[in-house]
Amino acid sequence: MIEANQPLVAISLLNWMNWEETVLCIRSIEHLDYPNYEILVCENVSINDSFQQLKQTFPELTIRRSETNNGYAAGHYQNYLEAKKNGANLFWILNSDLEVDQRALSELVKAYQMNPNGIYGSVSLIPGEEDLVDFGGAELSHLSSRQLTYNSWKGRSYSELRAAHGEVYEVESVEGSSMLIPMAVVEEHGFMHTDFFMYGEETDYCYRMRKNGILSFAVIGSIVYHHNQGSFKFSEDLKKVPAYYRRRNALRFSMDHLGMSKKDALAYLNGANTNLKTVLKGYFNSKKDLNYYYALGCWHAYLGKKGKVVQPEKFL
Repeated sequence: MIEANQPLVAISLLNWMNWEETVLCIRSIEHLDYPNYEILVCENVSINDSFQQLKQTFPELTIRRSETNNGYAAGHYQNYLEAKKNGANLFWILNSDLEVDQRALSELVKAYQMNPNGIYGSVSLIPGEEDLVDFGGAELSHLSSRQLTYNSWKGRSYSELRAAHGEVYEVESVEGSSMLIPMAVVEEHGFMHTDFFMYGEETDYCYRMRKNGILSFAVIGSIVYHHNQGSFKFSEDLKKVPAYYRRRNALRFSMDHLGMSKKDALAYLNGANTNLKTVLKGYFNSKKDLNYYYALGCWHAYLGKKGKVVQPEKFL
């Protein structure tokens, strides 16, 4: 039974090629102890039978197929528009390659109700190693404006994390694999930038929202189990895709939020002796080499290039 103090949560999932893990994720959602939610799935133009498999397995769910794969934020934004139309109060973004603990959502909602003007993230644990943290929040420090302390809790004890920070603690950013955003925050301040395509957009969002007074919180009692495989297990060549986007977007983030010039950020990511000549040399290396995509990401960040450039579909 839904109570008056249980706001409607839209749970947003993306699927690309990986319908089996999406099914497992949805099955875990069905065991949540929080009753007032709807599941929205954006199928991001998989070239396998993902869309048909998901529609057949969950005929009662809203499963929409995008016209084009425009990445993480764009796919979730499609679900956000559906959530808005349905009158949702909260928007819970989940990676499809994780499973959620029974109390994962109720703990996030509880944190929201204590402070309704924020962004709230789960703690992800390593499957099979239930006391080992995969992500525990990007901790605040006096260096936060100059360097990113993204995941200092990785591989450490969950019990230690809870002892150190209690139930909820303020962080610089949460992880996009499980983040709860009030719909009102998006209405007033906007959504994640879609031109990252993938990687880094949620961290950028948390930093931008902080400037608007919207703080980020890691919710210790909200646990998810992150398999960290996703769709990139299908082809060895797919490793070139994160090589490019992680490098390009990290460099963009450094320039946008950490006060670095283009040259300083380039050196920061590639070693103190790196210069543009080195990057250009790497740029013209064989496209079969991951170093080509690292260098291409650097060069494109230097040029300010954004959006979808390296297309995952070409590496299948």
